[in-house]
Amino acid sequence: MRLAAIFIENHDYEFGGYTINFGGNYHYELKFGDGSTRISRTKNENFLNNFFDNTGTVTNVSAIVGNNGSGKTTTIYEILKALNEDFQPSFAFWEDGQKCYFNNFNFNIPGILFEGKWDPKPEQTNKHVGTIYYSPYLDHKASAIGIDISADRYLREDLVNLNSTFDGNNKVVISERLKRADYKRFINFQKSEFSNKIKENYGLFNDKMYRVIFTRHEINANRDDGLRLENTPLDFQFYLKILYVKIQEEYDNFDRNWSNDLELFELNKKQFKNILLMDVFCLLIKLMEKHNTFLENGFFVDKVDVISFVSEKFTAEEMLKYWLNNYYYTKGNRNPLPDKEVIKILDFLYQYIDGLKFSKSDNYLNWSSKSLFFKEKELNELLDLNEDLLVALNRYYLQKGSDDRYEFQSISDLQHFASPEFAERRLSSGETALLNLYSRIYDYFSRHIINYQVVKKEDYYVLFLDEADLGYHPSWKRSFVNSIIEFSRDFFSRLGSKVQIVFTTHDAISLSDIPNTNVIYLHSSNSRRILGKNSDLRPKTTFAANVNDLLGHSFFLEELLIGDFARLKIEEVIDWIISNRDKKGDFNTNEFESIKKTIAIIEEPVLRNKLADMLSDVKRDNQFIQDMISKQSDYLRDILKRKRN
Repeated sequence: MRLAAIFIENHDYEFGGYTINFGGNYHYELKFGDGSTRISRTKNENFLNNFFDNTGTVTNVSAIVGNNGSGKTTTIYEILKALNEDFQPSFAFWEDGQKCYFNNFNFNIPGILFEGKWDPKPEQTNKHVGTIYYSPYLDHKASAIGIDISADRYLREDLVNLNSTFDGNNKVVISERLKRADYKRFINFQKSEFSNKIKENYGLFNDKMYRVIFTRHEINANRDDGLRLENTPLDFQFYLKILYVKIQEEYDNFDRNWSNDLELFELNKKQFKNILLMDVFCLLIKLMEKHNTFLENGFFVDKVDVISFVSEKFTAEEMLKYWLNNYYYTKGNRNPLPDKEVIKILDFLYQYIDGLKFSKSDNYLNWSSKSLFFKEKELNELLDLNEDLLVALNRYYLQKGSDDRYEFQSISDLQHFASPEFAERRLSSGETALLNLYSRIYDYFSRHIINYQVVKKEDYYVLFLDEADLGYHPSWKRSFVNSIIEFSRDFFSRLGSKVQIVFTTHDAISLSDIPNTNVIYLHSSNSRRILGKNSDLRPKTTFAANVNDLLGHSFFLEELLIGDFARLKIEEVIDWIISNRDKKGDFNTNEFESIKKTIAIIEEPVLRNKLADMLSDVKRDNQFIQDMISKQSDYLRDILKRKRN
């Protein structure tokens, strides 16, 4: 099932609103007024099922284009409100094979009259979809309804705890915090299985060494008054107050008498381990102090043993591990704290620091910046442990609701602990733009569904990309559409979902991968804003159209400037013709019809005519040849019309 069209109610428009067609099997039109609602449709003769993805995971790809101020982003926001049932009256059309279904979203409309031929009759559905919105712009717009992975939303998340955290035990530098947040997502994405196609197309963005700093979450404590707790379980409070003092005392009691660089390095290793211990301690305290959900529900397994343990001379590390190994809760999950995750990452870091050797030329510990340096193998191990820890934080407040769905309270302000960055490499704006798109899709789903499910997974998503190709060099724009299709096919198939893609663009290269019937044209001077399929203002060419005249001289690109997806489709046509032209009519007729349709939507006239000529070697189809002659005539008449104007 695919979203074929949607009607958005807006009484400023003729017929009470406007219909957006995404390039389905039919072109839909809804008009209401005078006490009735009239719905009509016409066949899209160029429609090809599974054209973009023969696995059926990516059900369709559409583009929204228009001049500046025509309302591309506004249109997306209105669609988002409609699909998320956010009080935006609308009417959606869905297609599944030859069947048509419709959703009525908050739309109080008079009696429906289906005009023309509808066989079978359309049926009403309550289909729910997930929406994903991505934009690289920082323009401080309102949050998008649904899953918002825009630059604006990530800026808010990355800086949500700006005044209550420290990076490397120092005050947060905003630019550095934002850079490390991006780099952490980039690195996590690139080491995931979902990055394989992107790495094939663009290469791996890596470095020889990586610098990692650690975040300290501010808690209500100081040296004079100690640790003050309000929402932490009462049974833990006395123990944790002792542990807080113990961590401080150990730091104060380190022998600071050193006579050479080696002794100073060994001292710094001890100090760094102590800082890390306080970092994870503060993270756990901050987690428990957020709400008083478990104030009277957390206990030690054996209170007598706890008192005996405290009286012994154990280290702060041993005290922390004792608590995490000997507690339980009587409400909800018996062990909701990220106990195992904290111990694993702490053990890894302690062992790593212990194994560091002093070197004047190659130092892996920088005390002045409170940072550690890792090679890629060790960094990946650390980041896996870090993600396990951050994901496990959700477990603390996760509960099952009355409908058996999970309910959780947001802890986005705690999603910082180990933050990596490239030690030497600096990414270009194009590399950053590319990685921002894919890493944010992966980041959201990995944190909310893949690693630990805290939100409902939908079986169908609509992915809206608002000028996602911004910052790409033309050589990368050629592969933009093909890459997002390949990534989405692999990613959403692993999720067990289907996805439909809608993107806005100003770029002719990206648009050359999209059939003209799948393009929504907006024009600010048009009273209806959306140009109908028969509008004189509507461009007639997109798919496999030659854009050399637009960009070739500017960027000195030698290859034909069409998108990679269109190029692959053309290669499929050529391969099919070559493999079937000597079969003397013994070929698959359905495949032959699909090849004709693909050739028919190619807009570059020389290429289209050559392929039509080649297809005649397989079978001469007089009607198809006449159609191609008519298309060429229309193309020439359009040139003549433009010259006169």
